[in-house]
Amino acid sequence: MLPTAVSPLPLNGWPRTSLAEAVHLHSQEGTVQPFQLPTPGDLAHVPAPDLALIGLVEGAASPSTALETEYLMTLYVPLERPLSAADNLKVWNIRSQGSWLAGPGINAKIVNPSGDWARVMPSGHIRVDVRLTLESDDGHTISMFYNGIVHMKADAMQRVMRGESITDKEAYFVVAPTFETRSEKYSWLNGVQAIGKMVSFQRGGESHVKYDIFRVK
Repeated sequence: MLPTAVSPLPLNGWPRTSLAEAVHLHSQEGTVQPFQLPTPGDLAHVPAPDLALIGLVEGAASPSTALETEYLMTLYVPLERPLSAADNLKVWNIRSQGSWLAGPGINAKIVNPSGDWARVMPSGHIRVDVRLTLESDDGHTISMFYNGIVHMKADAMQRVMRGESITDKEAYFVVAPTFETRSEKYSWLNGVQAIGKMVSFQRGGESHVKYDIFRVK
């Protein structure tokens, strides 16, 4: 039986500032503005949820259905320097140049306006809030929206700080896209709930996120 209430996960007594130490990267364009990311030491102490307490272990409950997915597209998102909107909030402009989206029945690029509102949560996880404007190769406009959660391993965070690329093996980086368009040709996207997983992520001179995206059937 599920408990009537679940206490919030402890933060192990971290001071709030320890979750938002500034990261400075350097590229040919100069110093990138600081991005408030948790330090590797912070990440090592992010508490794991008590799955037994919230009933998400075998025996507590059993599913009545299952998720089925099929490949939908791959998306490459070039990132510009983030702007600091609050201590825990960075707004990233997304570049059109170098962007692409490719999948069965659709090819497109990102156009303006497009951006990502990324927040560092009290637990040290990062929550992304992305709105993209897509232009298909045959001239149709499509809006794409997704939220998601990022949790990097401590060694992966150090690599990101150095401007190196990491993969899905080194971070939990999952998003849930939806689409909106008045195009008759691409109206099928209006009925899609998708799930995406990071393929690669990098900051610095080649700053980008690449996703494989799947339709939930």
